[in-house]
Amino acid sequence: MQLVSGAETFSDGAHVTEPVRDGLRVIVVLDGAMTLSVGDQPELVVDRPTVFAVFSEGESARDQRFAPDLTFRYVLVWLDSDLIAQELGAPPTALFATVGRSSSGGALALAAQPADAGLQAVAGQIIACPEGPQHNLYRSAKAMELLALSIDALRPAERRPSISRLTAADITRVEAAREALIAVMQRPPDIDALAAQVGFTPRRLNDAFRARFGSTPYAYLQEHRLQTAYRALSSGARGAAECAYLVGYTPAHFATLFRKRFGMPPSALTRRAGALRTTGSLERA
Repeated sequence: MQLVSGAETFSDGAHVTEPVRDGLRVIVVLDGAMTLSVGDQPELVVDRPTVFAVFSEGESARDQRFAPDLTFRYVLVWLDSDLIAQELGAPPTALFATVGRSSSGGALALAAQPADAGLQAVAGQIIACPEGPQHNLYRSAKAMELLALSIDALRPAERRPSISRLTAADITRVEAAREALIAVMQRPPDIDALAAQVGFTPRRLNDAFRARFGSTPYAYLQEHRLQTAYRALSSGARGAAECAYLVGYTPAHFATLFRKRFGMPPSALTRRAGALRTTGSLERA
């Protein structure tokens, strides 16, 4: 298994034509936009948090274009075909609804779904993981968690909501709802007020939000709050109580949600950030 993560900004965009090679790649995109064409598979357009997988037996032609002036944040996990077959108890093609042929005549498949709050959380943790003695172990464990969630999301039987059900006007409205939530995350409006603000009924807003972002508005907001707090705590610039109020929680409620989401109390992350700063200062001295 190989794990790659990062954040890149292409001022003039980027165009990649190197072939996709043998194996299964699972990618979670958190930010940015791109298009991807692989072999005979339909073109994939990514313009929101998305999980997608590419499986190729042998090499397959690729045409990948990244949008200019947007930060592209992603996590990629590569698995050997034999390993994924062993773990699934079935060939990798079982993950895909349709399978084509690679340039070398083997199987080729591509599948994508909106990345829900859980996938976004784990991918964000991998990217935000600070360097330290347990860095590789932590990232490897999170990579396995990411794979499990991704495989669950991508199985054809899941039949998750598709963005194709939304009109252009729906997308504009639901994105306005997301921006409104984020702008006032300390004191968000209730679902009725938020829906009225963007011209939806509450039920339609929930359905459209799930199709566009993979979760309900308030599940998305909770994940955004916790990820914002995680980044602030990781930097060491703020304490747990300050981060709680920053994202709209009381310290006690924040501590409960944070432990449930990340498997540790906020204070543990604060201590880790402090230890890393101390180590860095000693090394420079």
